[in-house]
Amino acid sequence: MRLFKIIFLLILFLGNKTSFANEVKTYQDWKQLSAQYLEINDSLHYFYLNKALLSIDANNPNYLLTALSTAKAAIRVSLLDTAERLLNHIQDDLYNSNDSVSLSQYYYTRSEISQKRGQLIKAESEISRAIDFALPNATLELARAYNTYAAILFRKGKQEESLNTLFKVEKVYARDSSIIVEYANSNNNIGNIYQEIGNYQKALTYHYEACKINRILNKNTNLLISYNNIAVSHIMLKNNDSALYYLDLIIKDPNNFSTSHINSKAYLNIGIIYLEKKQFDKAILSLNQSKEICLKNDDKVGSIIALFNLGECYIQNGELSKGEEVLNQALKLTREIGVNRYYSEVYTLLVRLSVKKNDYKSALKYQQAYSRYKDSLYDQVEVKVLENLEVKYNQERQIFRDSLERVRENNITALAQEKRIQQLESEQNIRNLLSICLLFIAGLLFLIYSKYRAQKKSNAIIDATNEELKRTLISKEEKEVLLKEIHHRVKNNLQIISSLMRLQSNTSKSYQLKANYQEMQGRINSMALVHQQLYGSKDFATIDVADYINTLVDRVQSVYSSEGIEVEKSIEIKDLTIEELIPLGLLVNELLTNCFKYAFKSDSGFIKIIVKYADGKRYLSITDNGVGLDNPDEAFDKGTFGAELFKTLVLQLDGEYKLSSENGLKVEVYF
Repeated sequence: MRLFKIIFLLILFLGNKTSFANEVKTYQDWKQLSAQYLEINDSLHYFYLNKALLSIDANNPNYLLTALSTAKAAIRVSLLDTAERLLNHIQDDLYNSNDSVSLSQYYYTRSEISQKRGQLIKAESEISRAIDFALPNATLELARAYNTYAAILFRKGKQEESLNTLFKVEKVYARDSSIIVEYANSNNNIGNIYQEIGNYQKALTYHYEACKINRILNKNTNLLISYNNIAVSHIMLKNNDSALYYLDLIIKDPNNFSTSHINSKAYLNIGIIYLEKKQFDKAILSLNQSKEICLKNDDKVGSIIALFNLGECYIQNGELSKGEEVLNQALKLTREIGVNRYYSEVYTLLVRLSVKKNDYKSALKYQQAYSRYKDSLYDQVEVKVLENLEVKYNQERQIFRDSLERVRENNITALAQEKRIQQLESEQNIRNLLSICLLFIAGLLFLIYSKYRAQKKSNAIIDATNEELKRTLISKEEKEVLLKEIHHRVKNNLQIISSLMRLQSNTSKSYQLKANYQEMQGRINSMALVHQQLYGSKDFATIDVADYINTLVDRVQSVYSSEGIEVEKSIEIKDLTIEELIPLGLLVNELLTNCFKYAFKSDSGFIKIIVKYADGKRYLSITDNGVGLDNPDEAFDKGTFGAELFKTLVLQLDGEYKLSSENGLKVEVYF
């Protein structure tokens, strides 16, 4: 493979329009030619620099620096073995020279080779040596080493440490503005970190800044890297056309070497876009091109990413045998280089594939392997997961307890208005409900206590580790899994309470009490629906209002078997938070229930629900064409349970309401 690359470079050189066979003979001539192609054509830059190295004696003072430059150029055209042989050849002479700047460049170059081979632990050790040898006034070497060190930390999943290292480049740039190229590289790397934590707009800000600097300086290779980073942010923002525009600039660049590292990334991202569009043939073609370039370059990390995306393509396209083959290749490479962050994707895809093949034994094996990996990772570095779990869990638990307490108090008020003949039965039901609540709260407290004990145990482990592990960030995917689990559990517990109420109502002989239980079930179900929506959502901050109200209305309508009553919905507000949607859902549930129960004398009628923005506020209106009320304000001031609940919910939304009755009843709420 390396011989093929050298032959290709020779053909490229011989095919160049200008022939230097008779003109270029001295070291200075070759150096001048190599400098002309720096940042324009990596292949010709390496070719001419290698000619310069061969044209001078090993005792020449320029020999060591030229050999270092040639090794760096060899890395840029993916001749990693050639670069390593050059470094081994000059290692002893470099140490004997006692030149700190050259030694810093030497270890920096070795770190680049290790990083491209996926040997991240070795790369981190070598770049640390480069920083140690860099003198404070050697600003270029220092900034370059910081950028490389940050890239290694980033690939190891240490985003916070990587960001702190990149900010050191800005401090060096403040002292010496001549290192603007490395400043541009640091902007690229900072943008990559913001991509990793999901802040894509901020990532674009840094990538555009790097792009602008590289375009002004005519740094072609770095410019292509900026194009790729911009494309990735656009992919995550669903701007696929913009992403394809920048990726096309990379592929069609006349000075871009066809097997360059940046080309492998461009083809990878093109494949991801086509995968998103379900155009599997194009996706597989692009991903295979990315994989082949990575294999030629001995880029194991890039190969892993291309392989598990290929696996996703084959699974979605129904080609399960091919999918299993590439995923096992990805798993093998992941084990070889020991990069933990890719185990999750590979094992998850293998479990999905095994289930599609009905091979549940293999699915269980992969799931157990993934669980062992997760447990090991947690024991070492993920104590913050427990801390975040407890914070989020307490927030959701408090929201639930507040809502449940309001429902319980309102129910007690309603039961107090029952006839004396039902008093004993009502008191027993209240005790049963309180027992359920106490059991549920006791269960929550026990769970929190268990988490607290686990946290104490984990803290003891963390105290034995270094500060580096304490600052480890939690991945976005793990946060989402924890939040989904919380909402799923809250929803299940609310449904358990609803089921207990239904069972209890079945044992009651009182029609009024049965009706009360049914109304309470409706209210609890409207809260459970919020957590169900959040469980299925990718954005845990807000909930789709239209989906929620459509589902809520269908459930209420099915309870009262009112198929002859038409419900029209006009929902213009897209998203609300959980704090806003729970009282709004209870309000809609309450008003809609009253419509079905009291508004119509026959089995036909019309109800219209509107949720929109009006007069700078959110606006809810529910209108029916039923019998209406002679004096709606007086009816709502009678102090009934339903009326008091309505007013409490409007107050909770910090809103105000308006009632009118003309050809039916209309309730309007501004909040």
